[in-house]
Amino acid sequence: MKRAPRSTKVAPLILMGPVQFLIFFIAIIPFILEIYLSLTPWSPRLGDIFQAPFNWGANYAKLITEDYRFLSALGRTALFTATAVTVEFFVGLGLAALVDREFKGNKAVFIILLVPMMFMPVVVGLNFYMIFQPEGPLNHFLSIITGSPIRIDWTTSEGTLFLAAILTDAWHWTPFMFLILLVGLQSVPPNIVNAAKTLGASNWSIFKDIKLPMMKRIILIALVIRAIESTKIFDELIMFAGGRTNYVFENISLWTYIINSQQTLVGYASSGALLIFILIILVTLTVVIPLLTRR
Repeated sequence: MKRAPRSTKVAPLILMGPVQFLIFFIAIIPFILEIYLSLTPWSPRLGDIFQAPFNWGANYAKLITEDYRFLSALGRTALFTATAVTVEFFVGLGLAALVDREFKGNKAVFIILLVPMMFMPVVVGLNFYMIFQPEGPLNHFLSIITGSPIRIDWTTSEGTLFLAAILTDAWHWTPFMFLILLVGLQSVPPNIVNAAKTLGASNWSIFKDIKLPMMKRIILIALVIRAIESTKIFDELIMFAGGRTNYVFENISLWTYIINSQQTLVGYASSGALLIFILIILVTLTVVIPLLTRR
């Protein structure tokens, strides 16, 4: 058997080497640095980053046992993620089921429904910040419906801001869920659907008993992706603050920003970020691994 020419072995290394080095430099090195910082109390006030003393996990112990602010932010993030993803899933599933049918203007409706997720988060946040103002369109619309003046300041209390954030995130990212679920519905073999119709099954029975079970993996993947992304909501909450620094609804992203950038406790913030990263990995693996191992 002839050996492959030496050039065929070297060429891939030459072509892929710069890319691999760039990925290593951009992703791996900062991640290693973050792990190092999470084991120290370092902040810019302490000087040289590599002279910071190790506290050997004291940051993590404080986060889990003493830092009520961190635990509260974690709880708010979990509640927001569960609520937002649930709303987006059911609305997206309903829209996907409607668009999956043939009707005049189907393609136009499909394109229109995808438009919201094309906007940048900061733009969405600014637009909805204006919508949720006391004199904004939402209160005006509610005043017309109720017949009495409504002046809710949606962005100044935690409860109303939570609802505002849910509505904003749902408007922005329901199209993503809609797109994935629509692809799942259209991937169901038509011969199975036709056979069910021949046997007298209703559209609801076909949707509930045939299409949804066959979409189980796609649904789980969509839920995991959106759950991971919704934990990172940041721009919208910054815009809702309207220049304030006392954030009403402080999720884990805002907590990290405040501790790292405003209080300059970089080592402590790194510990919190890594802890969240580990939690997300564990939750994701509990969903993804069964999908990969099941035949």
